[in-house]
Amino acid sequence: METNNSLPFLDLLITRNNDNNFNYSVYRKPTHTNRYLNANSHHHPTQLNSVIETLIVTSLRLTEKHNQNYELNNLKIILQQNGNKLHQINVKNLRHKNSEKNNVNDDRRVLISPYLKGVTDKISQT
Repeated sequence: METNNSLPFLDLLITRNNDNNFNYSVYRKPTHTNRYLNANSHHHPTQLNSVIETLIVTSLRLTEKHNQNYELNNLKIILQQNGNKLHQINVKNLRHKNSEKNNVNDDRRVLISPYLKGVTDKISQT
């Protein structure tokens, strides 16, 4: 049901203007706690980074241009509350825009091992 000219749909909040146009922004339920995977937890860095990248991409895709600064600033606060450093958040934002994977053929073999903080980081290649 529409409330105050707004209708939440999945992660999107659709708001109807006075001129019957629509605005879009990220929707969070009233029970949302802003808790995500803590940056200090024992998870592989790629998993920790994916939290940042996913939230940034979602914010950029769902929010209209004039609301993006507000949403990204809010997101920075939330990510810092979850143990992320400000430079990680900014780097991930820029890195996502320029990210391309190189398709290099080589004969390397893959070793899959459990993640152990401080150990796996030293023997893996990024």
